[in-house]
Amino acid sequence: MIEYTIKDEYKEIMLTETTSVDSGNSTTVTTVSNIAFSPGDDISKAPKEAKDLASANWTDKVIQDFANKPPLQRQKIVAKDVEKVVVRKKVVLVDGKYVQKEIIDTVTHTIYEPQWEEVQLYGEDGEKLKNLVSEAVEAVPSVKYEEGDVIPEGKKVGMVKIPAVKAIAAVYEDVKHRIPVMEDIPESD
Repeated sequence: MIEYTIKDEYKEIMLTETTSVDSGNSTTVTTVSNIAFSPGDDISKAPKEAKDLASANWTDKVIQDFANKPPLQRQKIVAKDVEKVVVRKKVVLVDGKYVQKEIIDTVTHTIYEPQWEEVQLYGEDGEKLKNLVSEAVEAVPSVKYEEGDVIPEGKKVGMVKIPAVKAIAAVYEDVKHRIPVMEDIPESD
């Protein structure tokens, strides 16, 4: 039996010929030859099966396999020019005196930033995941001074001792997740 495997990363084909011998309860498999060749290789010394495989049938198979193969991808990176103010000191001769001067230069350099996209994160139940930002506060009525309370100077019965607290709902924020922005890698010639 002759099998072949296309190795995409090398754009080559591996031809393997195996023989199978059944002796009672066990099967012995022997690999007779492994031949690797690429399109355009000289296959004049290859076995007939390899030559047949390297003909139009193999070319069609390679074309079909590469047509169905998803493109290689990498994270998108954007080059950006950034200006930076650099202050340096220089000693110069002015009127017979050495003077230390500050020299201010604007330097431009290129930085490379990987690109990310923030997406909403969901739980296994399909609901949006949220983080608690601040807890809910329950409403509390105000407390007023009554007869029998120790009333400070300037206050009297019926005045507010402890102010009321308004109810505040809990505040949540969505849980976001960063995923890399991908781009196709151009095929090298």
